[in-house]
Amino acid sequence: MSNYTTVASLQTFLGLQSTRENEFLQTLITQVSALFDEYLDRQLGQQSLTEYVLGNGETYIALQQRPIYQYQFTGTLHSTTTVTGLASTSNLSVGMPVVAQNDPTANILTPGTTIASIVSSSSVTLSQAALVAGSYQLFFGLAIWQDDNALWNQAEGAFAADTQLIPGQDYALKVDQADGGSRCGLVYNANGYWDAPFTYTPGVISPALGPFYGNIMVQYTAGYGVIPAQIEMACNMAISKFRNLAGYGQALVSENYEEYNYALANQLLPHALSPEVRSMLARYKNVAVA
Repeated sequence: MSNYTTVASLQTFLGLQSTRENEFLQTLITQVSALFDEYLDRQLGQQSLTEYVLGNGETYIALQQRPIYQYQFTGTLHSTTTVTGLASTSNLSVGMPVVAQNDPTANILTPGTTIASIVSSSSVTLSQAALVAGSYQLFFGLAIWQDDNALWNQAEGAFAADTQLIPGQDYALKVDQADGGSRCGLVYNANGYWDAPFTYTPGVISPALGPFYGNIMVQYTAGYGVIPAQIEMACNMAISKFRNLAGYGQALVSENYEEYNYALANQLLPHALSPEVRSMLARYKNVAVA
């Protein structure tokens, strides 16, 4: 999980000069960042993950985390785990899946291979040694398998090597950002439709869509390497509110010093996040549309 602001940013936002509250602020940062993840139904920080997607009979599948970046470079594979000759490694990160364009038919890389380390501006090491040395088109950031009997990778022999799909031939990531990324997170099937299972009922001629058994496995890297300023501001605003509520659990309406007394708001807050914060988060929120 990523934190969506920093203590330094929060101190500036709140106009604090002292470091006396730093530990408390750091706790609030962690808690509010987790609240954002729950509200958005996604995580915004960059991460490498495996997701099981259900075949839907459509030309595309939608991935949970975004934005997604897939980088294509010509690289030289050696008989070790080293890759050299890459045009750039500035956007690559440890954990990114790596696929050769002709895999799995040519058995160039072992399925599931990822970046183990960034060596230089033109070289990386892989989690597994190349099966074949030579110069190849390499895709970094997205790898997909399709096995209609996989049961979310729990069936025996699920997602075998020959079920891995080939980028640029079997599927393509929809690019909708000027920097080459995919904010929508849609992956299109280049050969038609993503398989959806069908069931047959005795006495009924036509098949019907059956239960979806986790037949597509996607390994990918998604999220923001640098948290957008809009999210940082929203986090600062939310923390400011919770900081004010911390002493009493409700909004403080008034305080009097002599013969000290105070008054609290007499109604519960309708939502943990204010309308202003929710408006800033709206464009990042996962929403079910069907």
